[in-house]
Formats: sequence, C-alpha cells, structure tokens
Amino acid sequence: MDKFSWTFNKARDCNLDELSSSLNDTPSAERSITSTFQNLRSPYRSSVLQASVSKCPFSKSPQSTKYDLDFFVSRKNMPSLGATCLDKSVDSYEHEHDECHGQQKLSFRQSMMDLQNKLQDVQAERDNLVDVRLKESQDHGELINKLHTAVQDLETVNRMQDETVRDANCQIEQLRKKAQVFDGVLNEIRQSLMGYEENTGKKVYEHENICNIHVQNMGTAVGKVLRDLEGDIACLKARICPMEDQLNSLKSETNSKTEYLLKQQHEREQAKNQASMYTQQIAELESTVSHLRCDLREVKKIQDNRIDYCNVEENLKIEKDKNQQLRDRGTSNCINVENMKRELDSKNMEIHRLDCHLNTLKEECQHQLECQLAAEKKRNEAQEKITSLLSEHERFNEQHCKMVEELSRKKQQLEKAEACITQMKEKEKCSEAETCDKNKLQMELEEKIRQIHKMKVAEESICDQFEEAISRLQKIQLENESLKNELYEKTKMLSVLRQEMQTIADMTSQQSHASEELQAEKTQLLSEVATQKCKIQELKADLERKDVQIQKLQLCMSELEKEKVKLINDATDKMSELRDLLQNKDQLSNELNVVQTQMCCLKEEHNQLKRSLTNKTDEYEWNTSKIKTQLQTALCDLEQAREAMKVLEGADTHAMKVAMGMQKQITAKRGQIDALQSKIHFLEDSLENCDKEKCYLKEEKVRLTKELSCLVSERNKIAAELDVMKCQEKRLRERLIKVETTLEKTSLQFSDCQSVIQRQEQDFMRLKLQHALEIKPV
Repeated sequence: MDKFSWTFNKARDCNLDELSSSLNDTPSAERSITSTFQNLRSPYRSSVLQASVSKCPFSKSPQSTKYDLDFFVSRKNMPSLGATCLDKSVDSYEHEHDECHGQQKLSFRQSMMDLQNKLQDVQAERDNLVDVRLKESQDHGELINKLHTAVQDLETVNRMQDETVRDANCQIEQLRKKAQVFDGVLNEIRQSLMGYEENTGKKVYEHENICNIHVQNMGTAVGKVLRDLEGDIACLKARICPMEDQLNSLKSETNSKTEYLLKQQHEREQAKNQASMYTQQIAELESTVSHLRCDLREVKKIQDNRIDYCNVEENLKIEKDKNQQLRDRGTSNCINVENMKRELDSKNMEIHRLDCHLNTLKEECQHQLECQLAAEKKRNEAQEKITSLLSEHERFNEQHCKMVEELSRKKQQLEKAEACITQMKEKEKCSEAETCDKNKLQMELEEKIRQIHKMKVAEESICDQFEEAISRLQKIQLENESLKNELYEKTKMLSVLRQEMQTIADMTSQQSHASEELQAEKTQLLSEVATQKCKIQELKADLERKDVQIQKLQLCMSELEKEKVKLINDATDKMSELRDLLQNKDQLSNELNVVQTQMCCLKEEHNQLKRSLTNKTDEYEWNTSKIKTQLQTALCDLEQAREAMKVLEGADTHAMKVAMGMQKQITAKRGQIDALQSKIHFLEDSLENCDKEKCYLKEEKVRLTKELSCLVSERNKIAAELDVMKCQEKRLRERLIKVETTLEKTSLQFSDCQSVIQRQEQDFMRLKLQHALEIKPV
C-alpha cells in the first residue's frame, strides 16, 4: 500500500492537468472497469487479480518512470472491448473446466495465446487510449477506493491460499500418520506370520526372514499361509468324508436294528400277554384245586365219622345176632351135636386151608411192605437228588451272579478301554498298540462268553436232571397207584375172609375151644386190618408229601415266572435305553449334519474372504504405491508452486497463467486427496474386517475340531454300547427261549400232576364207596 500511494502521488504531480482534462471524457471506461471487477468473483478470477495486482508496476521499487505509470494507467483504463473479451475468456474457462477437466490445459493455453494477442493489440492501441486515460482521471479517487477493496480481496485470497496450503500440509501429516498406521498393521501381520511359523514350524517365505520381509513379499507370504490353511481344511474334509460314510452306515445299521428290536419287542409283548394269560389260568386252577382239597378234607372227615358210626352199629348188630344165635344154638345143641362134629371136621379142613391162605397173604403183605420200603427209599433218594439239584441250581445261580458281576466289571473295563482307544485314536501314533490291546480284550470277552455258554450248558444239564427227577416221581406215583390197586384187592379178600369168619363163628359158637381159636384168629385179623389201616395212612402221608412236593414245584414255577417277569422288565429297560441311545444318535447325526453345513458355509466364506483379501491386498499395494507417487508428485508440485510463487513475484507476464494453473492444480489435488482419504478409510475398514474374520475363522476352526473329536468319541461310545446291547439282547433271547421251554415243561408237568391227583382222588372216593357198600349188607 505504501508503494502504491507513492507511485500514485508521483503520477498525480506529473500529470495533474492531463487527469483533470480526461476525467470528464471517460465514463464508459469506468463502467467497464467496475464491470470487470464485479465479474471477478470466482477463485480463478481472484487468483488472476491477486497475481495481476501483486505484479503491477506500482508494486515495484520507487524508481519506476513516468512511462511505466502511464503504461499502467493505460492498462487499467483499457476500453470495454478488451474487458469484455477477458470476461468472455474467463467464462469460457469456467465453462470448459466444468464440462471437461481433461481439456483444461489446452483451453488455458489457447486463452493465454488469445490474451497475449489481445495484449499486443491493446499495446498497439495504447497511443490512442492516452487521451482516454486523461478523461478517466476524474474517477481516480473512486478507482483508488475500489483498488483498496480489490487489494483487500486479494489479501483475503492470499490468506485463503495460505490456509489451503496449511490444509494441504495437515492432510500430508494425516497421510503420514495413516502410513504409520499401515506400517503398524504390516508389523502386526508380520507378528502373526511369525507366530504362525512358531506354531507350525513351517517357513512362510523361503527367500527372506519374516522380520525383514518386504511389503511387496507380504502378499506371497499371506497367500502361502492361506494355502496351508486350505490344505489343512482339505485334510479335515478328507477325514470328515469317511466319518460321514461310517455315520451313514451306522445309521442304516441302527435303523435295521431298531426295526428288528421293535419286532422282537412286539413278540415279547405277545409272549408277555400269553404268559399273563397262562399265569391267570394257573392261578384259577390253583384256586380251584385248593377249594377242591378243602372240600375233600371235609368229605373225608364226614366219611370217617360215618364209617365209625357204621362200624359201631355193625358191631352192635353182630353182638345181638351172636346172642340170638347162641340162644338158638343152646336149644339146638343137643340136636345138632352130631351134625356139628361132622361139620367141625369139614371146617377144620377149611380152617387149615384158610391158615395156608393167610400165611400166603402174610408173605405177600411182607413182600409189599418191602416194596413200599424200597419205594420210600427211592423217594428219599429222589428227594435228596432234588435237594442236591436245587443246591446245585442255587450254586449255579450264585456263579451266574458272580459271572454277571465279572461281566459288568469287564464291561466297565471295556468302556475304559474304549475311552482309551478314542484318546489314542486322536493320537495317531499309538494306534497299533491300542488295536493289540483291543484284540486282547476281545479275546478275554470271548473267553468270558464261552464260560457263560458253559454255565448255560451246565444249567441245561441241571434242568434235564430236574426233569428226570420229575419223571421218577411220576413212576413212583404209578407204583403207588398199583399198590393202591393191590390194597383194594386185599381189602376185597379181607371182606371175603370176614364173611367166612363170621360164618365159621356162627357154626362154631357152641364149642368154646373153637370159639376161642376163632377169637384169636379174629384178633389177628383185626391186627392185620390195623396194619393195613396204618399202611393206608402211610399212603395218605405219602400223598400229602407228594402234595407238598407239588406245592414246592408250584413255588418253583412262581419263582421262575418272577424271574421271567424280571427278565422281561430288564429287556424293556434295555429297550428303552436303546431307544434313548438311538434318539441321542439321531440328535448327534442331525448336529453333525448342521456342523457339516456350517463347515461348508464357512469354507465358502473362507474362500470368499481369501479372494477378497487377495484383491484388497493387491488394491492396497496398488493404492499405497499410487498414493506414494501422488504424494511425491504433490510435494514436487508444492515445491514447484512455491518456486513459481517466488518467480511470480518478479514475473509479471506469467502471473495469470501460473495463478490459474496453481488454482486448478490445488483443486485437483484436493479432489485426489479426498478420494485417497476415502480409499484409505475403506482399506482400513476392510483390513479390520479381514482381521476380525480371520480371528473368527480360527475360533470356528478350533471349535469345529473340538466338536469333531467329541463326535468321534461319542460315535465310538455308541458303537461300543450297541455291541454290548447286541450281546445282551442275544443273551436275553436265549434266556427267554429257555424260560419259555421250562415254563412249557412245568405247565405240562403241572397238568400231569393235576390229572394224577384227580385220578388218585377219584380212586380213593371209589374205594371208599365200595368199602361202604360192602359194609352195609354185612
């Protein structure tokens, strides 16, 4: 401003008269200048004004000549024609800049050439405009004020440019900070690669160490790591595929087994229903048998009382008859003495014959007693055998329980061994030793199964012995029936003998000696009858013993039925457990399918992330190289701009060109800086997302490996449990078959025993009725 005021005062002193004459002549020039200043509002215009003002002649040293001042005034007081051309050129520049950024330099050069031509024309017209200059001196004061305002505007524009330069510096510092952040990210990637090398023992990049690896080689290293991870995932896939096949095979096997087990369960339920029907029938039969026994006991008591009453009445009648016969004989003794003597001789002969017959009967009775004793001995031996068989059966049951306990222990040992096998399968180095141990355990299991089979064979032999004992009992019952028949015949003979003795007593009542002998024989016969009664009572006791044995057999049957019910309950429990295991297996298979689908999704996402990471790394490298080149070019441009600003202070002709170029370059650089900042932010976000996705994929990989190990162990456990359940199912089937056979045999034996008891009771009732009928006529 000082320089400007000094030049202005000097010009005023030199050309005061010319200015006073020209002020009244040039109002149009004033309008053109004001119009030009009003139109110059854009940043390009402000930069042009700043450059023109900063390089105007009155901003130079105070040694400027009058000619220079006149030239400046003539330039400032150009006609409106040149000003309008300038405005049009500036507007054309703006329009072309808005339309196409690529044609700015060409348009700028063309405009500069036009301006130079116009300036030459204006210099040619300078002499003509000197007169006009004097006319325009009237508005010199207003122009000064306008120039002051223009200078202030230019100063503000300079300040704005300084601020833009500062903003550019701040942006450069921010870019440096971001470059530092990117360096930190690269260091983190290096550290992660170093950790990967330490964990896996593989070299990520063979040519260089990871600590000193270049940024350009980071992509290859990361690609190699990703390939290794893909290889690991492929290995896991290769491991998972046979596992899936095995699972599918296990599913098919389990489905077939479940169908088979359901069929067996249905058959078992039918067998249960049949067994329950049989048990109900047996209970009904037992109740009927118990009622019949009670009725038989009451009938026996009544019949015994009747028999005693009949015996007493018969004895009274016999005594009355004897008294009457004695009276009749007393009267007719005299008449019939001779006849009686003759008859006595004949009777003596008959008595002798009867004595012989009695001796034979006694011998037969002794023989029968001996046979009965032998039969009792056989029965005792059979009972002892039965007791021994029962004791052996109890011992066998104890041994069976011990074997079951040993089997449970072995099962626990097997479960432990299977757990060890699963652990050793995860460690793939000791698989052969584990297979040897497993084979040994299987051999031990087979030995135990053989022992169980031997025990079962022994149990079957004991059952056969029990059946033989039952057959012996049946034989003894048949012998008892034969003895009863013999007793019946002997009772008939006794009845005949009684009748004969009565006739003999009637015939020999007159003779006392004969009567005494007959009484002695009668006492003997009564003693024999008592012995026969004792034998009958012994036979009754034997029958009661047989009833007790039958009750024992029924108790054994009930115990067997209880064992059958227990076995059925155990089988149902095992079936429920097997169903639970199958449900768990289905759940695990569903979970495994879900995990497989998740693995496929994760693999696809992993591949996509790999691709995106490679693309982003390439873009990042390209963008970083581009940003570096752009930064270098920006720095060079800034240095050139500074140099140009310094040069522009001394170069007046190139002021407008450099200002326009600088303004365009600054705006272009700003746009590039904004685009680069947005790209840098996007790359930072993408790198953060990639890191997060890497961490998530690592966690998912670890989790999936754990789940796979758990699934493998659970599958092995399920396979072992299925094997155990198969063995148990086979054993239960064999036991059910045996129990059914034993139940059938026992039911047949029970029916035979009931039929035998009914026959014996019928025979006993028939004998009693015959005895009563024989006693009544006597």
